[in-house]
Amino acid sequence: MTLNSEGWGLKVAVHIAFRRYDRVMTPRARLATFVFLICCLTTSACMAEATVLTSRDGRIKLQVPDGYAERTPPKAVISLEAVNEAESSTILVISESQTQFDSLQAYGEIVRQMMIDKLKDAQVDAGQKLQVSGNPAIRYEITGISSGGLRMAFLLTIIQTDTRFTQVIGSCIRSAFSDRKQEFENITATMKEVPPKK
Repeated sequence: MTLNSEGWGLKVAVHIAFRRYDRVMTPRARLATFVFLICCLTTSACMAEATVLTSRDGRIKLQVPDGYAERTPPKAVISLEAVNEAESSTILVISESQTQFDSLQAYGEIVRQMMIDKLKDAQVDAGQKLQVSGNPAIRYEITGISSGGLRMAFLLTIIQTDTRFTQVIGSCIRSAFSDRKQEFENITATMKEVPPKK
């Protein structure tokens, strides 16, 4: 984990604070101060590691943790792509207007079926309804064998905003999914829709 200038400044502040108050503070007070300062330091470092990515049209923003790098999407329909090569995981974002679809559930079924059709030995759950940044969403876990012969796992979350259905898809090899699932959920939770420019 690397720290920016703010992170190092806070680390120095922790050191100075303990040297200054070590003799006058009670053990309980020193412990409380230590916990507080470490929490601040950890928060600062984590915030420094996050990168905010913006879709091609500027309408969708997504925050990815350290290790992910933005890539140029291979197809125009993909709004945003980020890859963590060390972990062999990928995040894709696809955003479409709601006008062509009846409902979130209907759109979700279409996308779910399209993904199943592209996989061999596909397995998918029934879907989970949830909220993402205050917006209704539906989430599917999908596994199957890709055209390249790899057994893959996908966390597909479809979020309904005022005018759009946005898919956030996290993918990795099946054996790594249990380790990557929470990360995919955390990334999806940062999705924001930017109002169109007037």
